[in-house]
Amino acid sequence: MTIKIGFNRQTAIIYLTMSCALYSNANAASEQFCERYARTSIVQNIQSTMYECGFKSLRWNSDFSGQKKWCKGVRQTIATSETKARTQALSKCGVGTSKSWATLPYEQKESYIQTAIRAASSNDVQTLKSLKQAGASITAPAMQGNDGTPLAYAIKSQAFDAVAYLLKFSSPNQSSNSGLSPLANLLYSKKINYKLLRYLLQHGASADYIGRPIEDSSLPLYIAVGKKDLRAVRELLHIGKADPNGSLDESLLIQALKLRHKAIILQLIYAGANVNQVGGAREGTKCNAFNASSYQKMPLDYALEMNDGAVIYTIRKRGGKTKRQCIAESKK
Repeated sequence: MTIKIGFNRQTAIIYLTMSCALYSNANAASEQFCERYARTSIVQNIQSTMYECGFKSLRWNSDFSGQKKWCKGVRQTIATSETKARTQALSKCGVGTSKSWATLPYEQKESYIQTAIRAASSNDVQTLKSLKQAGASITAPAMQGNDGTPLAYAIKSQAFDAVAYLLKFSSPNQSSNSGLSPLANLLYSKKINYKLLRYLLQHGASADYIGRPIEDSSLPLYIAVGKKDLRAVRELLHIGKADPNGSLDESLLIQALKLRHKAIILQLIYAGANVNQVGGAREGTKCNAFNASSYQKMPLDYALEMNDGAVIYTIRKRGGKTKRQCIAESKK
């Protein structure tokens, strides 16, 4: 008895396709493997530059995403052979001998710093980790122009993961040569990541750090009040313990009264804002210093103009006085 088994061309193609797919899946590099591969490739490329090996082929670059994408498109054995080839090339170049960040030429340092800044701005933590592993600085400010540190760029870009990583090595209370503190840059953003704002305040960012220039427009709480950002004001006062009397020229309370933002006015008063002071620490005029020729007005004067009962009551309850009352008292 003869048994015939049908096996046409279409069936053969299907079997061949399935076999190739199974073989490919079985040998494809995993996500975890490619993460390690990409990070190692960046470290090796930095070492190549640091030791001036002069390697220029496609396998030598610091593009984490590109290296990872390439790895995921090939078999694991091929990716492993690439790492091995770079290791052998570095060994021939003399990598492994003593070489420190301090001894690197200016151009090399600037190149690494700019790489760190780009990584920080794009929330690329893996590249930052690779740079640190290779011995490059991820805390130094750029050496050209008025650029800040990688952390300052991460904060300005609201790159949360990069900020969380860089805070382990950098202080958030540093300003670039151009002036503003990282926290001030965040608050000037059109759309603020409040989760990031709170995280910074909980991890060392000072709500009273001004930076440069030393003026009210650089003060975080002044910025938040000026933008009528109640949520940011609350975070700065309650989480960051910002000083409600910490402005230099114009009183924060006067600023809020001029804007007629009731909720912010009350938040400042409840936090301890002086209801009998016009200016800030640098230009402040208190009640007993008023005279008839003064053009300034007291917080209570602004509250009366605003004609809000709750605000007037709250200021008076804390001893607030009008300009006229202050002048009368100063004559006694």
